[in-house]
Amino acid sequence: MKSTDTYQIAINAFTVLDVADPITRRVDTAYNAIAAMADDLVSMDDFSLVLDKGHVAGYVTLEDFQDLSDEMTVGQFVNPINPDQIVPVSTPLLEMLPLFEKHYFFFGLHKNEITHAISFNHVDTLPTKLCLFALFMELESEMMKRLTISPEKDIGQYLHHLSDARVAKARELCKLKYKKEQPHKVLLSTTIIDKINIFFSDHDLLVCLPFKSRSEGEHFFGKVERMRNQIAHGDSILSVINNPSGLNGFINNLRPVISSISCASH
Repeated sequence: MKSTDTYQIAINAFTVLDVADPITRRVDTAYNAIAAMADDLVSMDDFSLVLDKGHVAGYVTLEDFQDLSDEMTVGQFVNPINPDQIVPVSTPLLEMLPLFEKHYFFFGLHKNEITHAISFNHVDTLPTKLCLFALFMELESEMMKRLTISPEKDIGQYLHHLSDARVAKARELCKLKYKKEQPHKVLLSTTIIDKINIFFSDHDLLVCLPFKSRSEGEHFFGKVERMRNQIAHGDSILSVINNPSGLNGFINNLRPVISSISCASH
């Protein structure tokens, strides 16, 4: 199996079902609203599906229950579910990102039944982070391929773009991993940040990147570094990009960068 296929499998490995919250509360439209609260059929934190003659009529949360009177029923507070707000639970997580630009939350469909709810906050969970990390690994892999298609003498020159401290660190790791020190092996022992610095320091490599300017590229890779660090340390990625359009835009920029470097490697 090619490494690119492996990355794609990892990128698409997790779906809505892996992160969405099961909807466990169901209440009939005719149910008294005050009684529904007392019986814990509605919640502030979770969605409750509202049923009318056994069919889903919409949803409610405790927030919807305003200005109650004794006679009011749940059906008077029901929110309809838009068809475009329903997604199969088998939807890959990264395919959800552009959808969140339209709605903040969605309902998951399993075997023709609404069973789960997923919101943009679910992006900040381990499965989604692993999908993103697989993209970063693919990026680093393609950068490494581009660097190592060069003659051995040029590979050695690439290391001169790094500080003495960074080269020493790579050589130290190289000895631990490969028991010998060759330019190719040392390059394999560099970090993704080292590789980014090499690309920006070498004209022939820099032209492989699909950016209109150097500053645009540096801004993009700065986000890559911060996002990757957040994932590696188990921290929130929403502290770097905290809105659907920004995160979707970041992914939409990342894929062409990977593709551009990949084309230059062949």
